[in-house]
Amino acid sequence: MCKGIYCITVLLVLQMLSGIGIAQESYTGQRAVGFSDLTFNISTSKKEYLLLEPIPIQMELTNNHDEEIVGRVRMNFYQDYIRLIRYHNNDSTEFKSLSYMHVTDCVAHAQIPKFIPKASINERQILTYQLDVIFPEPGDYQVQLILENRYPTTAKEEYVISDKLNIRIIQPQDSEAIAYSFYSDADLQDFMQHKIEYTDKDKLLTSIRKVLLFLQSFSESIYHKWVKEFFLQHYENWKATTYVTDEEKSMYEKLKASP
Repeated sequence: MCKGIYCITVLLVLQMLSGIGIAQESYTGQRAVGFSDLTFNISTSKKEYLLLEPIPIQMELTNNHDEEIVGRVRMNFYQDYIRLIRYHNNDSTEFKSLSYMHVTDCVAHAQIPKFIPKASINERQILTYQLDVIFPEPGDYQVQLILENRYPTTAKEEYVISDKLNIRIIQPQDSEAIAYSFYSDADLQDFMQHKIEYTDKDKLLTSIRKVLLFLQSFSESIYHKWVKEFFLQHYENWKATTYVTDEEKSMYEKLKASP
């Protein structure tokens, strides 16, 4: 049996140890889930792409937890909500701009989904911008996407990182090599990457002529699908201008009617 000061000291030590145990138990309790706990999966329809071939990326954001998660997101490449990390040759590089349009403050236009348990959202985006920089040479690459949360509930930056996606870039061969030599032309690439101002008449007309020549000359090329898609999409923007030719109008109608 302890007596006097020694007994009191033992009791105080036991109480302190008990308090530490309680604090540790409280600290290690389950924390609330947040935006960074969402599962972000990305995929492509195939694993091999030619140099400069646009890459469709399917994105899926899922809440695999039992609690609701709220975030402010826009899953597209037309604002800087999404960044890309490229892994190649034991090195990694981050690319912030995945499209020609960069908006620093898009909060008012962002969606604010409430991810109930097991809920998910899906989006398909096409990677066309900076392809010559992201994938500068043939080889095996990995990419990850970083999706930022713009929901103003915390002062710190919140984001979720996707799984890694394997992509092999290959050198065009045979007839595709010939198509690539034309497709990689700077004027045609400026058109494909939305780098031309519609007010720059001479630049626009030069690029359009090269686009039309490519569409007429390389109908069997993989690149043809994408050039056609971009031409049809952007024709609507410049058809009202005074410098659209009859040849372009005819090509537009022909392509629009084709499968």
